[in-house]
Order: sequence, then C-alpha cells, then structure tokens
Amino acid sequence: PTARTIHVNMTKKPWTDPRLRQAIDLAIDRQASIDVVQFGEGVAGGAAYPGAWSMPQAELLKRPGYRQPKDQDIAQASKIIEEAGYKGLKIPILSRTEYSYSKIAVLLVDQFKKIGLDAEVKVMEDAAYWNLLRGKESEMAVSGMAVPGDDPDYWMGYGYLTGASSNWSYYSSPKVDDLYAQQSRATDLAARRKIIGEMEKT
Repeated sequence: PTARTIHVNMTKKPWTDPRLRQAIDLAIDRQASIDVVQFGEGVAGGAAYPGAWSMPQAELLKRPGYRQPKDQDIAQASKIIEEAGYKGLKIPILSRTEYSYSKIAVLLVDQFKKIGLDAEVKVMEDAAYWNLLRGKESEMAVSGMAVPGDDPDYWMGYGYLTGASSNWSYYSSPKVDDLYAQQSRATDLAARRKIIGEMEKT
C-alpha cells in the first residue's frame, strides 16, 4: 500500500509547540485531498494503513481532523491559532515536483488560510528535497510512504518509531516504541489488535 503524508519537523520551532501541530491536524481536509489528487479513489488513514489492523473507517471518520463537514474542525483550529499567537504565521511547505506531492501542497495552502496561517509551496527537485529532510532543515513537507504490506511491523518500523528510516517528523514517543515492541511479540491476534488500537490513539 501507498500513502501521502505530511511531516512537520518536531525538532524545529515553532513545530515544537503541540498546539500548532494540533491546529494543523484539525485543518487538513483529508477527503478533499482524496477527491482532487486521487480522483476519489482512496480512503483516509490514521496512524495505521487502512486495512485489517487499522481503526475501522466508521470510527476514524468521527475523530477530530477526519470528520466531515470540516466546520467544527476549522473553528477549533482557528481558536487554537488565535489563542497561541500564531495568526499570520508563514509556513513553507516543501514538495517534490511529482504531481501528487505538489497538488497536495497547493491544497494545504488554501486549507491553512482558513485558520489564519500563511503557507507557501516550495517545490524542489528530488536531491535538494531529500537533503533538506535528512538534514532536519525542512519545517513541513509533503511526503509519501510505500510498504510491502499493512502489517504494523512494516509501517510502524518504517515511519513512526524513534529513529525510523522514514520518520521525517522526527517524532519520538517512548510509549509508542514500547507498544510497538509489545505488538511485535504478541502471538494472540486479538491481543495484538488491542495494542495496535492503543498505538493509533496515542
């Protein structure tokens, strides 16, 4: 499976502030991206790839950031931005030249404008793009993930664990790392699904 993802550099200010990250998460319209970029072919995903191990779509689509229409999320995100003093903040969105990356980046500019943020797309050729990500120099980047299956040992180990090879947000959570180790050792499927569900909600 493949996915398009948004990475914010959690080691670089102002992205060290969880309020800003929360507002961004609320503002992003996943369904609009699916409709425009994938021509309606695809589904929203949470921390897990949609499939046997993920949160059911009916449950995911009730969560903040995923629910439709977006009015409630936009209002909540705008309030966070206003109270945190980030209104008018300029955000560079890094993108590769590949169609789906740049199209998503353009959509984000419009979505962030609705909550008072001033975003600008910076399209770069691949070598410069990857140099910025690997050097922890980007603030926000449109990226993608492709793994050989939806098993959590693939997608968590690839993009979410501390120090993972494609963890371009430089996210680090001892709790998530521990839960990953637990689910990887679990032999009972029901127990493993329960642990993965906890990981998704962390």
